[in-house]
Amino acid sequence: MLLPEGNYFIIGGAGFIGSHFTDALLASPKTRRVTIFDNFSSGRDWHYEAHRADPRLNVVHAGASDINALTVTMEGHDWVIHLASNADIAAAAECPEVDFYRGTLLTNNVVEAMRRAGLHRLLYASGSGVYGDAGDTPVPEDYAPLVPISTYGASKLACESLIASYCSMFGLHACAFRFGNVVGPRQTHGVGFDFVRSLSAKPKRLRILILIALYDLDENTLLIYNGLFWILYVAALATIERAGDRRHTPNPVPREILTASSQAQSPATDAAVGPAFADPAAQVVP
Repeated sequence: MLLPEGNYFIIGGAGFIGSHFTDALLASPKTRRVTIFDNFSSGRDWHYEAHRADPRLNVVHAGASDINALTVTMEGHDWVIHLASNADIAAAAECPEVDFYRGTLLTNNVVEAMRRAGLHRLLYASGSGVYGDAGDTPVPEDYAPLVPISTYGASKLACESLIASYCSMFGLHACAFRFGNVVGPRQTHGVGFDFVRSLSAKPKRLRILILIALYDLDENTLLIYNGLFWILYVAALATIERAGDRRHTPNPVPREILTASSQAQSPATDAAVGPAFADPAAQVVP
């Protein structure tokens, strides 16, 4: 266990990544308390089901848009792990404000709540979108210039800058982790999740997102509908094509990770804009 003894406050702790933090922390006898602070827009109760009987676990159903609830609940903790963000990246094609209200603004609330509550140690889930389009260039941590090409990446970069300013002005100590596409147990959404699930169901005809693109393995052809797609194959489609009869097994999932991103026009997932994203009631799923 890399993190030291203490009390941990996980914003977005009921989500895919957050629940794995919860597992690791509660597996350590050095952990005194873990508080999950989540609005359950994408988090799930069953993600932490195995720990319900652990007296060190506290679950708070609230959103990071409520800075007062965030500040009060955060008091007395040693570490803040900030994972809350816009979980539907494609929604920005129709409502680009979503990444501000569910990303940048929430991070502002987190660092300001930390300042008010007297907390100083923060781990932040940033993203590889801060690098923009680097082409085939391997990007080191100090890669520059950082020119995001999406509002999601721009929000993550703005959050990193905001955190850096609070470190300089108010004595916070923080680390930002620029995740790429993360896959694993308890994943409930995302391009990698949808990609592999579609591949498992129909190994010869792959649907990506909402009937926008199909890949026909027999014809070795990518068919594009209603938008532009980039498919980062990572040799996976070639692996499937060479696999012969393995394509027809009930669960022919390749070992390689397949990812996709789009600039496609897709149906809006949330018609609300502006302050609706900042309203805690608008984000909580009963």
